[in-house]
Amino acid sequence: LSQDDEHLVSASRLALPSEAKNQYLKAMAQLEKDDVQGAIASLQRAVEIAPGFPEAWNHLGTIAYTTRRYGDAERYFRKALEQDPDAYDPLVNLGGTLIALQRLEESLALNQRAVRLKPDDPLARSQLGMSYYYLEQYAPAEEQLKLAKALDPGHFTFPQLLLASICMRRNDRSGAIRELEGFLELHPDSERVPRVRAQIEGLREEMKALPSPPRP
Repeated sequence: LSQDDEHLVSASRLALPSEAKNQYLKAMAQLEKDDVQGAIASLQRAVEIAPGFPEAWNHLGTIAYTTRRYGDAERYFRKALEQDPDAYDPLVNLGGTLIALQRLEESLALNQRAVRLKPDDPLARSQLGMSYYYLEQYAPAEEQLKLAKALDPGHFTFPQLLLASICMRRNDRSGAIRELEGFLELHPDSERVPRVRAQIEGLREEMKALPSPPRP
């Protein structure tokens, strides 16, 4: 998920109570020390003091998402957008959360909006590709996932895996193998590596079993 990289710079942020900003900064320090529960408490205190604090709501949402509390994540991201409808991070994060909740038509609209706002963000492109993929719209899914891969080949959403799946649906085993091998090259330490290697081996075995093309 996307997180805010700049802290409290706009006029509306400067108007926040200093204690709310202090709690937010305390939460950021706690996250750096992997004190997730402490960060949650600090962020909750920040939004109690200043309910109109979109960055704090967004960070509560990212923590909820990473712990698979998707309903809470949705609520927090929507809270952030209520405070700042033009905020990009909670928008793209909500788009990803709705994919996790399998509310695909809603996710599609949000991810389309995110791409319009930041066409060079690989997260937005990848999530839009996912929305199309799970809606079984494979041509636009492929287009978006290829754009995501071009923007950031090693992106944490692993666009190669869905691209390989699209190739397999088209019986393009060679294309699927290329995508899966590209994934292995970029993510050799991923927990998905054994499964991906098994997929590649299975595809190679399928190709061996195919009848040879007739000779001219």
